[in-house]
Amino acid sequence: LSVETRRRYRRSDGTLPEPFARIGIESYLARPNDGRIIGDNLELRSTASVTGDIEAGLSVRLVGGGRFDGRVGYGDIGSDGLESFGAVLAFSLPF
Repeated sequence: LSVETRRRYRRSDGTLPEPFARIGIESYLARPNDGRIIGDNLELRSTASVTGDIEAGLSVRLVGGGRFDGRVGYGDIGSDGLESFGAVLAFSLPF
């Protein structure tokens, strides 16, 4: 389950920048080994059955039809000792 907010702007040169932010909650209904994983010191650690994540980014539609997307995120909110960071950069051109 997540909630996202976006705001589209129209620049005078015709590009359409659209910043966004998202916050979400993830629930794991089936977790192998009761959600235990091997930690840093090769010991079993418990993981949370419900975690959260946040993400922010910018999508820009260009005049010629191209598109640029960039986003960064952090996951595993609510998990002790586990952290997950991510980033995506993408550029597409129509043909």
